[in-house]
Amino acid sequence: MVVEFSEPLLTLLSSTRQGMTAGEVAAHFGWSLEEARKALEQLFSTGALRKRSSRYRLKN
Repeated sequence: MVVEFSEPLLTLLSSTRQGMTAGEVAAHFGWSLEEARKALEQLFSTGALRKRSSRYRLKN
């Protein structure tokens, strides 16, 4: 799931300056909270995202 949705997820995150929470991502894509968190954490672990508190942002 994560690989096929990483591009739309990164595009969505690039449009929000303040980043998004897992709940916001889940609501946007219609995913469960667990699915959204898993996708965000995988992108975070690869270095594509930064995490501050519960918000995920693109790494510049």
